[in-house]
Amino acid sequence: MGLSVELKDVAVKYGDFLALKNINLHVEAGEGLVLLGPSGSGKSTLLRAVAGLTPVASGRVYIGGNDVTYLPPDRRKISMLFQDLALFPHLNVFENVAFGLRLRHLPDEEVRKRVVWALELVRLDPAQFMSRRVHQLSGGQQQRVALARALVVEPEVLLLDEPFSHIDLDIKNRLLGELKILHNKLGFTLIYVTHDRFEAVEIGDKVALMKAGEIVQVGKPVELYKRPKNRFVAEFFGEANIIPASLLGAGRGGYAVVRPEDVVIGNNPTYKFRGQVIDVTFLWHYLKVEIQSNGHIFKAYLDLETPISVGDAVDFGFDAKDVYLVEE
Repeated sequence: MGLSVELKDVAVKYGDFLALKNINLHVEAGEGLVLLGPSGSGKSTLLRAVAGLTPVASGRVYIGGNDVTYLPPDRRKISMLFQDLALFPHLNVFENVAFGLRLRHLPDEEVRKRVVWALELVRLDPAQFMSRRVHQLSGGQQQRVALARALVVEPEVLLLDEPFSHIDLDIKNRLLGELKILHNKLGFTLIYVTHDRFEAVEIGDKVALMKAGEIVQVGKPVELYKRPKNRFVAEFFGEANIIPASLLGAGRGGYAVVRPEDVVIGNNPTYKFRGQVIDVTFLWHYLKVEIQSNGHIFKAYLDLETPISVGDAVDFGFDAKDVYLVEE
């Protein structure tokens, strides 16, 4: 079982620049948390503060209930997988994976046993890959080696900083699925950094959305999607129709958020509009339709069999239960 991770009023400064602003965050033991946000939002800085690679200006970091704020990384029971992987080109796969074990001065037989275990975990045949050099591996195989090196020391907390951002989509999706299986199987606490909301939904039990060094909202993916705290969350965490609340007679201030899958054509919804279809796009499992009405463009996800074309005049709308009001 992994260890809990907690940050209390953590701030990080780079010179006069405040990179993290009084971060408060709690990750349960064995939980999978995704740090999500645009570039420069502080995701990697927060991860490095947990790892002990970036000193905090104020506040406290706890792992397993113990104050580790000033402990070096090798005493925090964590393992970290970086975006650039940091594999050693002069070492073969075996020695790359064994690196952390060598630092612990484990007997050779124990090192070999654990390296074989780790390679099998990430679906690399030890007999086939142990003697290979890094340059002889594909991008996906290098990712697996880096993951094996992180897992071989059996960390209580695994930290990943956009590890799959530079590989093909199909391989990335496969690795994300396998990482989730490993997380469930081994029980370590997982903190995963990404700017991709699809990755966040795939891997996270919980998502912390960040902006400008602050955490804007924390919750299960469905909570951020269906009950966003503000307009930024609504827009960043999936496509949304965001219209002035006054258009629905809901007061002067704020905005109404309606997800495209909740927009219907015809029927008898609570809020009714008439508009003209300006775009229809095939997106594998549905049609993405854009409708111009009342000076706004509404997006709708419709069934593939829906008879609709650009230029059509349509009645459309959505129900009150599917509207969520937010502030700017």
